[in-house]
Amino acid sequence: MKVLFGVNLTYDEKNEKEDGSEFIIRRVPESMFDDYEPEENETVTKEDKIKEWKIRFFNIIAVCVLGVGALGILAPFDDENLSFSSVIDIIGKNPIWFSVSAVIAIFGVFLVVKGIRMEKAHFEINEQDTEEEIDEFDRKCYEYLGVPEDADSFEIFGMCYKIINNEIVFEHNSAIGFSNPEMKVYRKGDCLCFADIENLYEIKPDSEGRIEKHNGEISILCWHKEEKYNKGAYQKYNIRRKGLLKYVMHTYYSYDFTVNGEEYKMYFPPYEFENVMKITGAATDTI
Repeated sequence: MKVLFGVNLTYDEKNEKEDGSEFIIRRVPESMFDDYEPEENETVTKEDKIKEWKIRFFNIIAVCVLGVGALGILAPFDDENLSFSSVIDIIGKNPIWFSVSAVIAIFGVFLVVKGIRMEKAHFEINEQDTEEEIDEFDRKCYEYLGVPEDADSFEIFGMCYKIINNEIVFEHNSAIGFSNPEMKVYRKGDCLCFADIENLYEIKPDSEGRIEKHNGEISILCWHKEEKYNKGAYQKYNIRRKGLLKYVMHTYYSYDFTVNGEEYKMYFPPYEFENVMKITGAATDTI
């Protein structure tokens, strides 16, 4: 019995070989990853650094202006036991001082808010550019592997495990959870094809297999979907968030199949049930 995209530690705690590597029919060459960051990106990086320093300098000036205004307002109040009437009296004796200090403080607040917005806009643009670069690189990898453009994508669990009493026992690190990469999946004749940005797997099951439901708490590392984990279509799964990068759920599924008589299980989250059933044509008792 094997776990597709899992690592079996039953006989070797240091094993790093992934179950399913025997189905790899094509790999993306390392040279593509070496060339992932072209030379022109260095110029962009320098420009970004210069812009970041300008924004930081602007924010420093803004904080200084705000600080001068605040100090100007607070400076005359050197008595710890001030009453409301004494405060009014001090302000009445120094109207110009307080007016100028208030204007400086308000201007400082304006500059601080503007600096925050500038910084947010800058990093949002950079993040968008980075996402576009990643998407383009992924597209080139899938193109090299021969993945159809209309191939479906869904998440599949990756984990370490052991076989104990003929049962699969997860070596589940509760601190970080399972990996849950999105993979391209499509059919080619009788074969199921899976692709990440490195490898193309081609699997010919002996039959359509079955989908089984499992109860028990598991956690995943990332949330890939555009819709939030607790909104819309995903609300019914009662997924909870723990920490920054951990999402907990209480049900999960496995696609059980055989290849040349060898048993395999492919584990996946509950919200991918319909996608897996559609692409595999597997039978299930789960409604």
